[in-house]
Amino acid sequence: MRTSYSMVLAVCPIFLLLSGCESCTVTKPLDFKQVVDAGGMLSATSDSDRCTATTTVSVDDPTKLNIKLSCGITISGPDLSAIGGGPTVFLAVTSGGRSTHDILPGFQLKNGYTVASVSWVTARDASVRGGDSSTLPPSGGNSPACTVRLWVDAMPDLRVGQGVQKAENGGSLRITIRGPAGKDPFRE
Repeated sequence: MRTSYSMVLAVCPIFLLLSGCESCTVTKPLDFKQVVDAGGMLSATSDSDRCTATTTVSVDDPTKLNIKLSCGITISGPDLSAIGGGPTVFLAVTSGGRSTHDILPGFQLKNGYTVASVSWVTARDASVRGGDSSTLPPSGGNSPACTVRLWVDAMPDLRVGQGVQKAENGGSLRITIRGPAGKDPFRE
């Protein structure tokens, strides 16, 4: 008879939890909604009144934090298509800006939980010039606090039509934690 190891791994933590195993550890994604409910703070600030910075827990997946800087694009000037006889073309200027996103400043995991891993995935449109830098929590520490900085460069561009009104830069953050089974990582 062949043993299915994936079945053993899936059932084992549940069995150990029910049997009262106090030395067992679990690894699981950090639930940002639960952290905020337990007092964790999320903030986002922008240095420009033409840009909006947001840090939000994903509606579909509370283990995913969406971080975004959205800057306005001013469409101006005459229709340049008359020169080439093609579609409507305008001069567009992206305002540019910077944002700082402080995620869970000062928040500490409880009951022996630590950060197991962190994933930051950038999601920026190829036409947007900008970047990001981040200070992510180290593995093994008990603080999931981090800072993400985003920027969108000011730049002139030619746009077809008037459909594009914002230049966006951002990404998603996920944190995995590890700790004793049966213990609350957010409250003592």
